Amino acid sequence: MSHPSLGLGATALTAICVGIATITDLRSRRIPNLLTFPAIAAGLGLWAALLGWKGLALSAGGMLAAPLLLVLLHLGRGPGMGDIKLAAAVGALLGVRLAPVAMLLAAVAGGLLALCWQIRTGGPVASTVSAFLVGIPGLERRAEAHAAPGEPGALPAVPYAVGIALGSLLAVTVYWLTGNEGWLL
Repeated sequence: MSHPSLGLGATALTAICVGIATITDLRSRRIPNLLTFPAIAAGLGLWAALLGWKGLALSAGGMLAAPLLLVLLHLGRGPGMGDIKLAAAVGALLGVRLAPVAMLLAAVAGGLLALCWQIRTGGPVASTVSAFLVGIPGLERRAEAHAAPGEPGALPAVPYAVGIALGSLLAVTVYWLTGNEGWLL
């Protein structure tokens, strides 16, 4: 993001996009196309307007690399189509150099969120963690309550837009602090 207006515009649009996606994902477990497709178009347009064809290619590369990396990091399991389209939007906004960094950080944040989500809902992980974290009030009760008959192996859905938002915003923050787009790679 060598152009100052590009950096500011991409940062602002990314923050707005992932903020709205987080709210809708937490409320309804959906990320609307009405958010992701205009964000993709805005990213492509912003990069093209400020850097021409080269900018369009960099944005399109990010748009393709981010969801591909997200799917590969999850071995094809986990993220829904809304999460993949949100990753494409973030990739289009951040470009090909910063999008992979954002998705790597999103995977780490998403993993930590999934662990916390499992503990919070008393999922099967809670019984394992309760064995190591003896003394946390209520953790063992949550694990026992979840062990009741139910659908085996069914895990509650984790709102992954939160992880994508955390990873994207952390990547953008470190970019602004260091001035280096590929600081993690």
